[in-house]
Formats: sequence, structure tokens, C-alpha cells
Amino acid sequence: YQRRVHGVSFSGPQLEMTDSVPERAVAPASISTHDQSAYLHPGGWITESVAPGWRQSMEIKSVLYRTKSEFQDIAVVDTETLGRVMLIDDRIQLTAADEFTYHEMFTHVPIMAHGNVRRVLIIGGGDGATLREVLKYGPSVWPVMVDIDGKVVEASRLHMPTVHGGCFDAVERGLGQLIIGDGLAYCKNLSDRNKELVAQGRAAERELFDLVIVDSTDPEEHGPSSILYKTPFYRDIAGCLSDRGIVVTQNGHPQFESYPKVALSHLAEVFEHVTVYQFTVPTYMGGLQTFAWASNDAASLNVPVEELARRWGPLNIPVRHYTPRFHKGAFMLPLWVEQQVEWAVDAARQRKAKA
Repeated sequence: YQRRVHGVSFSGPQLEMTDSVPERAVAPASISTHDQSAYLHPGGWITESVAPGWRQSMEIKSVLYRTKSEFQDIAVVDTETLGRVMLIDDRIQLTAADEFTYHEMFTHVPIMAHGNVRRVLIIGGGDGATLREVLKYGPSVWPVMVDIDGKVVEASRLHMPTVHGGCFDAVERGLGQLIIGDGLAYCKNLSDRNKELVAQGRAAERELFDLVIVDSTDPEEHGPSSILYKTPFYRDIAGCLSDRGIVVTQNGHPQFESYPKVALSHLAEVFEHVTVYQFTVPTYMGGLQTFAWASNDAASLNVPVEELARRWGPLNIPVRHYTPRFHKGAFMLPLWVEQQVEWAVDAARQRKAKA
């Protein structure tokens, strides 16, 4: 699951929250302190604010699910135009109407760019939509999904069938692996084990992934995802990747949020080739969103569109958004976004020089 929003308020009593990238990593903690009764009912309005003086609202038709997990408040509601909507800590995570734009670009772009993905690690993504897209490649690709909150999986499985697309049943049939646990700890333990195997001269026994997708919430202070935007986590990811491996992360809106370029600079401390690619999700305020991209293999960023089409065509994967041409165009960034990438790379270079 994922989301990027600076503030949120509701009809009736109002609550304001602020995104930040904490300077120190914060361990996951309970952050569910919201009073959902103020708005979470038929006829209630969810109102999100991404910048001062700018809000968007949607009316709730019915409430299908609500619970408080160890980590957060979770709800699924039905709406008139956007269909079913998942809320986490009162923020819109995704809607049935437009989530496909996000998840198709999150998965098919790196898989097609790599050209030979066999193992995929998904950190987060409890709604199942990222796993759904990976499973479209059939038994040739083995996905492992690690999400800290089983209640998110439960909410989607029970009430968002078009979002998860049967992926959880597919895992139960042996087509992938779902782990309810801490993605940070999973990556660290695997990276440490791989290092030990190398030290013992058993590098061939390492467990490596060709693609890591970090489908996390925003790095709010004290939130379960804050630590997933820092250099130590990215180093652990590098220890889980094959030589040509790629990592992609949700990276928010490059104009209205402060954390994307900071997080990108942490990626650039670990990987040789770092950039972002862009897409749009109408539900997310501002529309424009970016995924961060990092790899030590430059070739995957320079695949000609003809080669992408050659790889994609025979697969006959059902999609609504992704095409090889759109894939290529997603990396054609406007000047102001290019400048943010340059800032991130330069900031990483300066930190490494001082180390």
C-alpha cells in the first residue's frame, strides 16, 4: 500500500498532519490515534489537503470495513465515482477506479527493462495489486511479498476483489510467497546471510532477487515506513539484488512533497544509476507522481523502444495502461524534475566524499 499527502481533514472535527523525512530512523510504532467516527459513515466526506488552500473531497456511500491494527487505522469505503477506496490512518491509499495506473507502471517498467527477471521481492503492497501484476508473468517469475500489517491484506482480500485480483489465492496455490512481517528486517537478514555466504566462499548459494519493489507508505515520522527511505535500508536491498538487479520505490509528488529528492539522494549513495520515472494517478492530488529507480546496471535504462516491444508483445499480458512507448516516455522528465535528480545525485556525492 502507498500514499503521499501532506495533510488531511474531515467534515466535522478537523485533523491536520504533516509529512516529514525524519533525520533519524524511527522503528515502527502504533500511530493509530484518529477519531474516525467524525466522518466515517454514509454521507461523510473525506477531504485531503496537499498544500495550503488546496483540497479535494469525496463522499462516502457506505463503510465496508474498519479496524485498528497494531500499526494503523484501516478502512474500506464505497464511493459514487471512484468505487471502493482503502484508507489508512484516514488517508486515501488507492481507489478501485484508478489504481491500475500506479501498479502497472510500478511493475512492468522494471521487469521489461531488465529483460530476464526471475525473482521479485515486494516490500509493502499489502493491498495485493503489485503482487497481482507480477503474477501475470506466470511461473517464470517468483514473487515474495513482505508486509508488516496483515490487517491490510485482510481488508483488501475481503472487500477489494478487483484490486487484489485473486493474488492471495494464487499464493496459496504455490505461485508465490506472502510473509506478514517487517520488510526492513527481512532485507537486513537476507543481506547479512548473503554476505556470510560470500565470506565462506559459497557465493553461488546466495538468495538474490532481480527486482525489489518498495511499495510503502509515506515516510511520516513514527510511521512504519519512515525507515524505508534511508541509506541503511537501501544498502540492505543492494545485498539482496543480483548483479543486474533493479530497485524501484514509490517516490511521491516531486513538487508538493519534500521527501522524494531526499530519499533519492539516499539511493544514490548506494547505487550507481539513479533517476525517477513519472506517471499520473488522478486520485492523488497533483496527478503527477514518480517512482524512484536505482541500479548498478546502466543498460536497463537505455533499452530501445523496439526492444521493449519485442519483449512485451509475445507475453500477451492484460493491461489497461502500460505500453512500451509509454514506458520509454516515462523517463523523459521535465527540466525541474531533472534538476531534482541532479540535486539528489550531487548531495549523495558530497556525503560520500566527506565520509
